[in-house]
Amino acid sequence: MKNKIAKNYLYNLIYQLFLIVIPVFVTPYVAHILGDVQSGYYSFSSSIVSYFILLASLGFGYYAQREIAKYQNDKAKQSISFWEIVIIKFFTMLLSLALYLITIKTGIFGEQYMPLMLILSLNIVATAFDVTFIFRGNENFKTIILRNIAIKISVVLCIFIFVKDANDLWKYALIESAGILLGNLVLCISLKGNLAKITLKELRPIRHLAPALILFLPSIAVSIYTSLDKTLIGIITHSGSENGNYEYAEKIVKMALTFVTSLGVVMIPRNSQMNAAHGHKSIEHNINLSQHFVFLLGIPLAFGCAVIADNFIPWYLGPDYTKAATLMKILSPLIVIIGLSNVYGLQFLIPTNKDKKFTFAILCGACINFILNIILINLLQSYGAAIATIVAETAVTLIMKTYVDHYIKNDHAFRKALKPFIAGAIMYSIGYILSRNYLSPSISHTIILVTICATIYTISIAILRDSLFLTILHKIRESILKHNKD
Repeated sequence: MKNKIAKNYLYNLIYQLFLIVIPVFVTPYVAHILGDVQSGYYSFSSSIVSYFILLASLGFGYYAQREIAKYQNDKAKQSISFWEIVIIKFFTMLLSLALYLITIKTGIFGEQYMPLMLILSLNIVATAFDVTFIFRGNENFKTIILRNIAIKISVVLCIFIFVKDANDLWKYALIESAGILLGNLVLCISLKGNLAKITLKELRPIRHLAPALILFLPSIAVSIYTSLDKTLIGIITHSGSENGNYEYAEKIVKMALTFVTSLGVVMIPRNSQMNAAHGHKSIEHNINLSQHFVFLLGIPLAFGCAVIADNFIPWYLGPDYTKAATLMKILSPLIVIIGLSNVYGLQFLIPTNKDKKFTFAILCGACINFILNIILINLLQSYGAAIATIVAETAVTLIMKTYVDHYIKNDHAFRKALKPFIAGAIMYSIGYILSRNYLSPSISHTIILVTICATIYTISIAILRDSLFLTILHKIRESILKHNKD
């Protein structure tokens, strides 16, 4: 079991690293070519379409994965669940697409957005063909990753070939949207051999509607503090530049967050299966380990994002993005905060069918975020949106932790953060001095700064003898010795 978790984490991490490496090259190209205003238009339009994508998906993301995971050893029942979910998703996609087209046809968001939003409707259509849940539920991450990498490379090549100036925004939107749709269609081909033959009379798709709707509520709530901030920045400030700066600052922080959340993706089906077989106690070790992992990796990444921002943003995004460095600093704690909420919510509450508790936590965060966005964006523009996001995500994490503590032994959880925090603070202090006094914004100086910071953190955490860090070192040493013997 541990080997399977490790392999799936490795596969997922490789893919997530791929998704990080690709934007490292594509993001500055697009940022420079489109500029902050056009990038802001894309950010605003994407935030609008995201609400309709949620309606089309109807909370089936985690629910469907959990349903498939329950029947890993029963292909017949698994196939029935699969087709039932696919049927409902197809009809919700049609409903969402119709509502979306009617909405944008009214011109409520402005005529200048209409062509772009029509192109982005492909993202809604793509939800009907998203079958990744059956592969994730069966812990088959390799198939998803190989297909997605091939599609993503094609998308990147098309961007470099066809997107040449700010007038090519529509081409960029078409390439990105078509890539998502094509990726889902390609994955559908891999279904052969994964499903058993069933008859139509066996299907009862409506039975999935109520539980999916329960998870639809937190999906809406999540969108409030992942998309509504961009929507409100556009509506309140009427500035594409504000949205453009916020979009890329958040994107860079979310790239770093990927390292922390990759483990959560592969733990959902594993914990779902363990809960079905043995109950909460069997998941306790996984939760505590994942929590420690978030501290060990997330804290230095958060400190790292904050310390390199001033050195990194000017050459990476260009002179148009003057606010992005400060926004990146404000948003950097999200790496730890969201990392922990993933552990509590996606690795415990969802796999153990605590959907209502998960929903309540998310709704609380959404309400906080909405109220603070209205107040703070008016006062501080994009900075206000960043602060609102931090406060809301913190509230969600603390509420989820309170629920988790009722079911498993999670006492003194934050003590595990002490050594990584000390090591991270040492790293940040030295990195700040170097950045302010010796290293000017440039590619070479950013690389030097990152290398020095990573080295300082590694040495510091080793001296402090963090238990998880020492365990990882021991595993690496054993693996090397075993490889040398073979």
